[in-house]
Amino acid sequence: MGRKQTRAGKYVYFCIANLIFLSLSGCAVLKQIREREEARESLLRGKKLLAQGDFESSLKEHEKVLSLSANQTPGDEAVFNMGLIYAHIGNPKKDHGKALSLFRKLTKDYPKSPWVEQAKIWVGILEEDERLNEMFRKLKEEDERLNQVFKKLKDENERLNQVFKKLKDENERLNQVFKKLKEVDIEIEEKKREKAR
Repeated sequence: MGRKQTRAGKYVYFCIANLIFLSLSGCAVLKQIREREEARESLLRGKKLLAQGDFESSLKEHEKVLSLSANQTPGDEAVFNMGLIYAHIGNPKKDHGKALSLFRKLTKDYPKSPWVEQAKIWVGILEEDERLNEMFRKLKEEDERLNQVFKKLKDENERLNQVFKKLKDENERLNQVFKKLKEVDIEIEEKKREKAR
């Protein structure tokens, strides 16, 4: 009879241990389910806020999704939407560098995500935008340099015009002197002829 109680006691302890284990793991599973549901709700709120143009609040909701999802769905969509927020032309705090970083993070951390192809397209667009902005910056610098050269040439032209005017005035004065000298020469010649007669 003692053996049966021992065996039955072990069975009871085993059942209690299993119940405790299942309830603890069940709590963890329930916690994960709650977190996923909360992440999905935050994702929906974030999308609505983005559509309304409330970029800052949308970004906070998507960051919340990312913290709740721990590199799982819907974290991939949250990263993608955060990239859109930073790339959005209407966002006064837009930052193409951050957007590019987020789209690259999506392709690296979530390679099987359905958002990867769109993220790759955005990476290409933003890289091309960076390249064009750099070209525009260089052209603007070159334009500024050429404007300075033009100003110097204009100043030099003005200086040369003043020199030319002075030379013209000096030439006129010398022509006057030459004319007087010629008249004096003519008078001297006339006086020599008169004396010679």
